[in-house]
Amino acid sequence: MATKLSNDAPLCGPPSRGMRWELFGPRLGRRLGGTRSLREDYFVLQECDPTVTSYLPWYALKYHVNSKDIESIVEAKVRYSDGHSEIHLVRYANADADSGSSSERKALEACAEAQDSTLRVWGEDEIRGNETYLRNCHTILPWARDTHNPSDTDTQTILGIILGDGNPMTLAQVSQRANLAIETIVAVVIRAYLRHRLYLIDFRARKFGRHSQVASSPSK
Repeated sequence: MATKLSNDAPLCGPPSRGMRWELFGPRLGRRLGGTRSLREDYFVLQECDPTVTSYLPWYALKYHVNSKDIESIVEAKVRYSDGHSEIHLVRYANADADSGSSSERKALEACAEAQDSTLRVWGEDEIRGNETYLRNCHTILPWARDTHNPSDTDTQTILGIILGDGNPMTLAQVSQRANLAIETIVAVVIRAYLRHRLYLIDFRARKFGRHSQVASSPSK
């Protein structure tokens, strides 16, 4: 009989050598753990991508290569807001240079297609290519936890100001207009951003902080 894990137990990936990491994934609703830091960065990106609606980490795929039945644990099966899904592999080298043998790659692609998904290989360049964006994702993720839980009244006030204005505003400006602490503004904005209700205009290009801009629609 399988042992039922509590919500406090980290969902761990396959064992491997390296420094241990652990993070709480609000979108997943539980903690994740592993031993390779590139995978931690990958999962942080999935949690902070507003177009991701859900994902299944450490996803098992079974396929047939060279007369052998193989079961492979991939990083995740990810579903997006437009309805399509992808099977994700993480590789430390460039995604094109280290994505497995040609026969294995074709088998994985066929397996993903059979599940109405496409195979996507994430290399280090794709995961860590934008250092500012990755750092910002690491910064905001803790703010989506239940420990930062603004009241419904404060949430409605903040969203009303941003959605009703129509122009980009800095978090500091929202704080001043709402007469609420900047920490409360950040907690509300981050949750709305992750649910694709608000947009962080300069999130990929500028360090996240009180002068980051938020708006009700993407910048033109």
